[in-house]
Amino acid sequence: MSFKGGAIDFKDDVVSKSKDVIQEILTDEDTSIKLLTQNPVTPAYLFTITFNNDKFSKYFKKLPGSNIPSVLLLKLMAYEFTSYSSRTHTINNDEFTFEAIQHLNLSTYDNTFPICPSFIYSERISYPEGKYTLTGACIFDLLNKFGLYSNITQTMVTKLKELLLHTHKIDYRGTIPIENVSQHIIIMEYYSCITLKNFIEDTYSRKISILSNYYIYGIELPPMSLEEFGCILTLFVSSLMLVRGFIHGDLHKNNILLCVDDKQNINPVVIDFGRTSRINFENKFDTSIIPLINIIGAKEVKDKKVKILNSLITAIYDKTAEIRIDEMWRQRLMTTSRAKQSSESREIYIINAIERHIKNLLFLGSYVEAAIVSSMCCLPSFNTSVFYFYIEALIKNEISSYRSMYYCKSKKPEEQKLVWNSYDVLLKRLLEAREVKTQSLVEAIAPPIIPEVLAPPIIPEVIAPPIIPEVLAPPLLHSSSKHYLPLETSQESMVTTPPAWEAVYAATLALNRAALGARQLITNALQKATRKENVVNVLAGRQNKLHKRRTTRTQRKRTRRTRRQK
Repeated sequence: MSFKGGAIDFKDDVVSKSKDVIQEILTDEDTSIKLLTQNPVTPAYLFTITFNNDKFSKYFKKLPGSNIPSVLLLKLMAYEFTSYSSRTHTINNDEFTFEAIQHLNLSTYDNTFPICPSFIYSERISYPEGKYTLTGACIFDLLNKFGLYSNITQTMVTKLKELLLHTHKIDYRGTIPIENVSQHIIIMEYYSCITLKNFIEDTYSRKISILSNYYIYGIELPPMSLEEFGCILTLFVSSLMLVRGFIHGDLHKNNILLCVDDKQNINPVVIDFGRTSRINFENKFDTSIIPLINIIGAKEVKDKKVKILNSLITAIYDKTAEIRIDEMWRQRLMTTSRAKQSSESREIYIINAIERHIKNLLFLGSYVEAAIVSSMCCLPSFNTSVFYFYIEALIKNEISSYRSMYYCKSKKPEEQKLVWNSYDVLLKRLLEAREVKTQSLVEAIAPPIIPEVLAPPIIPEVIAPPIIPEVLAPPLLHSSSKHYLPLETSQESMVTTPPAWEAVYAATLALNRAALGARQLITNALQKATRKENVVNVLAGRQNKLHKRRTTRTQRKRTRRTRRQK
């Protein structure tokens, strides 16, 4: 089945026993498993699980745009050796926890038209001393049944040894049993889509350099090169996640899927949330990039003909770093004693400053800058951002997998700024079109309208209170805001005539910008007042010192005169 805009979910009475349903599917005689792909470096494997649709359709909901599934996707991951030589060596074990939690959050944020494959189930299936859970035993029995168990376990141990040698400089010689490997699974919706990287490569192999007549949510994309297409899709997916309050943390062409139909309509999907974080309190600004930026500006590097970073991107980093430093000093000035404020609390205030900066950019419609700023943030446990990897590749004169977001059509900053402005307009149209499609799907599953005979009397408009738009609401309509779009509005009327909610949306956007401007003015005024107060205090302290010195001198002169007179 294809991922075409409907989420897969269990029925309400099945959610509590989803584990039993998964085990029942895995142990069924008609169920088969097939290796779809595997990560060339880390021990992560993707399998397709095909099962009898007639037997298990009773457990699933049928939502608009989706069918009852007959194929699920199983992701099997291994991250550590356990109980080997009385020692435990962990290899990025937190990545599974982050991926499962954030995938679940994104999947349930908007389960009508999600931006990722629907999350179904996750579990740690193996523990020290070779103890498997019942689900894990079912999976490995299924792998053994189709002749995949031996190959998977051997490559899993080999990759873990290589990672351990690379990260901890520990070389394990000899065999390590699979029972000493900690393993985890995530079961999700199967998506028969193509990655952005493969889409660009396939298009290039057909000797097509300019893309045209492609649509995203009914919006026609202008003719563009393949590199520009990859840049716009990366920025759009990043903006989608930012609007929902998430930073992907590992956004490249292999983590963006394109579901393309026969009419060249594209539905972008994002995967792999091992480094995903919320904008608030779960990420930090990567300050380790500063030495790399200085290296790029050095003359020795320029003489080696290294690709130079665009000055606009450098200016964005400097601006964000300055906001971080200003917030850090402001928090120090607000406290009379540094002992009253711990370093952890100061770091939280700094994170809040970056969060406010990203949200302000989204309010103003600067989606390109917001996406680039978010790529400069990372989880504290990984300590390295996407922007760091990109600059590191520039210094080594290598091709980075993260370069699509930072693609610049022009080397001149003034021209590139105009290009980004056009990108912002296009991204705004795409985000609004997605919200319209989400509203149409919500209406499709909404309860039927009550007939007029049984409907309660309508209160006249004079008595009804006016709907006041929320001033601080984000400019993009949320899927739960059903009152913006009338139930009687059809898909055709939304295309031909402007809907009624556009006026409310325009008023809300105007109020948002006004409130943002007022809030910015208040913030600037408070900062100026704080600085003036500090300056006044410093000047007052100097005057007090001068007054004391003058008083002391006067007293000394009087004492000398008195002694001379005597």
